[in-house]
Amino acid sequence: MDQDKGRRDRIDRVLVGESIAAGGHTLQPVARAGGWYGQGGDEQGRGFGAWLRVQPLEVRVSDPNGDEYTVSITDATGDAVRRIAMMGLLVAAVSALLLLLGLLRPRRARGA
Repeated sequence: MDQDKGRRDRIDRVLVGESIAAGGHTLQPVARAGGWYGQGGDEQGRGFGAWLRVQPLEVRVSDPNGDEYTVSITDATGDAVRRIAMMGLLVAAVSALLLLLGLLRPRRARGA
């Protein structure tokens, strides 16, 4: 049996789009492509697959005077998800601390 374990490679590239002229300015989008692709198979057949994420990074702007600058693009959804996760971890940590303090606190005898 001739079996191919398969091959898996990482994708990590910066993509620079075509320039777009708008209102005397020239805009050029920049994004990062990242992910994995691979292939594998045996005598029964072969397959190929990929997972890819394209994330906008910035826009390069050239104004009519010839000055160039970049405008960074933030990932608002990713930032919001990270903040929500951090708040969840904070609530869990405070709850665990309160539970531990409650267990360590000496009990008072009833009717004393």
